[in-house]
Amino acid sequence: QISILASWGASERTLPFADVRGLSPEEFVALLADVLGVSGVVCGSNFRFGFQAAGDTVALQSLGSKYGLTVGVVPLHSVGRNESVASTTLVREALSQGDVEAAALMLGRPYCVRWRRNCVQGFVVELTEPANQLPRDGHYPVSFSFNGQKPVSAALQIERQAGVLKLADDTTELAPLTDLQGTDVFFDSHDSLST
Repeated sequence: QISILASWGASERTLPFADVRGLSPEEFVALLADVLGVSGVVCGSNFRFGFQAAGDTVALQSLGSKYGLTVGVVPLHSVGRNESVASTTLVREALSQGDVEAAALMLGRPYCVRWRRNCVQGFVVELTEPANQLPRDGHYPVSFSFNGQKPVSAALQIERQAGVLKLADDTTELAPLTDLQGTDVFFDSHDSLST
């Protein structure tokens, strides 16, 4: 999420929940504007904030106007046959079942895992230390890139929090690389090849 925000020119700010849980909606918006220097807020249409969830999107828009914040309210996104509202919980459930297509549909983009470490050996890239949730163990068609370079097609085998990328036959062999960090693996829009 942080890398996606950064690609849009936004930065992440965090506060301990204990520091904000007792704030009224107005105190919370004042904190955003006056202390953190936030210039805009984007939230879902069911967003609640402030002590005991007293504030809603109407209150946020009103208070945002008062404190000079731009407020964007995004409608909820329903997916699937039963029109479930897309949520982080549903994305995690889809990934735990290996359903990267459903995860991509809810996210509005291909699901991506950033791996912190890798080892390149010819046509194989061994990946360790995923920065975010992996789909269940299995084989997946993917594309990947090192530090934002041009994506390369491959097949990914995930097993016990590690991955092995096997490059497509028509791909030129990668030169051995050392200390290469930040491998982004994008899952294609169909489910695993096998489990």
